[in-house]
Amino acid sequence: MSTVEDDAHNDAQNETLPGSAPAGSTRRRLATIVTEVFSPAIIVVLLSLAVAWHATGYRVGPTFGWGLTVAVCSSIVPMVFIISGARKGRWDGHHVRNREGRLIPLTLCGVFTPPPGSPSSSSATPHAT
Repeated sequence: MSTVEDDAHNDAQNETLPGSAPAGSTRRRLATIVTEVFSPAIIVVLLSLAVAWHATGYRVGPTFGWGLTVAVCSSIVPMVFIISGARKGRWDGHHVRNREGRLIPLTLCGVFTPPPGSPSSSSATPHAT
């Protein structure tokens, strides 16, 4: 993004809405941190590792193998795509707040998600012995 686009983007993000904390305030910074830490991309990575930990019988190596494979396909690749699109100006940011811009990221997520009952979504899952 150019400097002019950065300024416009920052102005839009820092716009104070009625009842919200002013830009730069501690409350606003805390809200931003909480929003990013509990974003779906982070939760998907943590949940995939937690499920893999249980499914592999609490073994570290297989947990990271399965958990990171799932995390890469279901969170990291889509977020890289979304962030690169946001930087190119295709949508308003990595949260894709404008509904019109959601078609491409949601389609990408659908491509990386196996259909229910497919071998990659159920029978290939490791089971604890």
